[in-house]
Amino acid sequence: EALPLLQRAAAAAPQVAEFQLHLGETLAMLGRPREALDYFIAVLRIDPRHVPARSGAAAALLVLGHTSQAVEQFAAAAQLQPNNAALMGNWGFALMRNGQLNDAIALLRNAVQIDPNLHGAWLQLAEAVWRSGQYEKAVAPARRAVELDPKDLRSMVLLGNTLQTAGEMLESAEVYRRAVALDPTSSDAHVNLALVLLKSGRARESLDMYDAIVARWPGLHDARANRALALLTLGDFERGLVEYEARWHSPALAPKLHPGQKWDGTDPAGKTILLAS
Repeated sequence: EALPLLQRAAAAAPQVAEFQLHLGETLAMLGRPREALDYFIAVLRIDPRHVPARSGAAAALLVLGHTSQAVEQFAAAAQLQPNNAALMGNWGFALMRNGQLNDAIALLRNAVQIDPNLHGAWLQLAEAVWRSGQYEKAVAPARRAVELDPKDLRSMVLLGNTLQTAGEMLESAEVYRRAVALDPTSSDAHVNLALVLLKSGRARESLDMYDAIVARWPGLHDARANRALALLTLGDFERGLVEYEARWHSPALAPKLHPGQKWDGTDPAGKTILLAS
């Protein structure tokens, strides 16, 4: 209901930066980043040092997939407010999305030093460190993110991921159980729990979970393939080998597939088998 009023105010007084800003922020909250960006840019034409508008423009650019431009805008805003922890955290997140993990980690560490209670910065720090392959070092910031917001599903799943890759399977399983309890509709939480159970040698328990997962989310091909691994681990080779064909539909494997006929296991005499990796 407020949107038409804001639009009329912005149109009637295009020289008033706050009218343009409020309209841009409202459009961004409504999931209309392209339109929001236009109004943030309008504010910056009036006042190039307007930090909320520059930060809003950066956020809109990030949503639109213009990551490098978003990084530039966050950097410009941070120069104007160098001690703004939230702004520094957003800049770090944009850097992570742009693949600049080391720079992102440095900025996010600064952000949590400025504000040790900034949940989002701890979460992004954990993710950036984890993505960089420093699995054990990612656990501490992930724990801190969960401490600050124990009901945040993303933080809980990320903590489970960091523990799993750090080799802490038992605790990882417990964290994933907490994630499932937080949101029973989260396929990620269920799939990760089933996987860590399988890796922990609890194949029967894992299979029971995978049975429920593929019944509830039949399009999760990775889950179907991992269910096959559970079947194979339990010695059910007949069903396991058939089910393992689901791996060919996995989004992770799709870019590696070579066009052409797959070998079906028949006698290869007189034929050439191409192995693609």
